[in-house]
Amino acid sequence: MEGWAQMTDVHEPRAESVLEITGLRVAYGPRTVVDGLTLDVGRGEIFGLLGPNGAGKTSTLGVVEGLIAPVSGRVSVNGLDVHQHPWEVKSLLGVQLQSSSFQDELSIAQIVKLYGGLYGVQFSPGQISGSLDSIGLGGEGGKRFKQLSGGQQQRLGLFIATLHNPKLLLLD
Repeated sequence: MEGWAQMTDVHEPRAESVLEITGLRVAYGPRTVVDGLTLDVGRGEIFGLLGPNGAGKTSTLGVVEGLIAPVSGRVSVNGLDVHQHPWEVKSLLGVQLQSSSFQDELSIAQIVKLYGGLYGVQFSPGQISGSLDSIGLGGEGGKRFKQLSGGQQQRLGLFIATLHNPKLLLLD
């Protein structure tokens, strides 16, 4: 057995499922990294994928995000098939990668305004300030991204990933 991706959880999907994966298979050339993964994550549930490097965790997330096409299997988010409705699914996702990187020269307030606009969320200067207060970055709105500590950068990345109240939050 190579990695966690071969484990299969066979059960009926719940009506309140936010993520359903059935029979997922992902390969890079002759190397299969995910083989027959089936899982069901319910609304409000916290679910973790654990395994060694190369086990297929990031590949699985890539399929959920619509960035990687699987060899076989079905993935749906909030009842929508990821490959049949890619734009609708992307609007339901919040994603924070292993390391966050934003435009170094933009201020934190500019980054929040920019990404808010991309998600269709408008912020007044007062709302930006209040939001930054709520995540422990109060008074930092004028700082450039590159001036933040690693922890502050991660906090900002998580805030950006959740700006639009996604149905599913993926943390890689």
